[in-house]
Amino acid sequence: MTKRNRLIIILDSVFVAAFNILFFMNAGSSHDTSIWICYGFLHFAYFMVLLTPVIEANGKNAYLARLTTYAISFLYFLTEFILTVFVVLYESQNGDSLGIKFVISIQTILTAIYLIVLLSNLLANNATSSKEAEHDAQNGFIKTMSSISNLLQNQV
Repeated sequence: MTKRNRLIIILDSVFVAAFNILFFMNAGSSHDTSIWICYGFLHFAYFMVLLTPVIEANGKNAYLARLTTYAISFLYFLTEFILTVFVVLYESQNGDSLGIKFVISIQTILTAIYLIVLLSNLLANNATSSKEAEHDAQNGFIKTMSSISNLLQNQV
């Protein structure tokens, strides 16, 4: 493992460590199930933010494709973070739970929307990459044929 990879892992772990320290220090470890559900989904969202830069994108627009994929995952993470903070604050202020069914329903809907948008984006990126490769091959063929045509014209 290179020094760069170790630094990236440390950098990626900073948020998880800080969030968990603040979460358990301020809210304790005795929570309703709905908070633990949000906690789990939030960590899944953060894992997806870390995973999306690894997803391969090819072609001339690979950087843009990775950026949009990362933005989708980051938006999902941000939504999960806000929802988790809301649930923790609501339950600590009001003393009652939002309910497991309600929280699981919201989390399932958000995750399903995220996965649909992410997978649709990945499919679109793949189609774009294929079309770019086909376009580049066609341009290469045209340039080759043009060069051959010019060479033949110069010989005549």
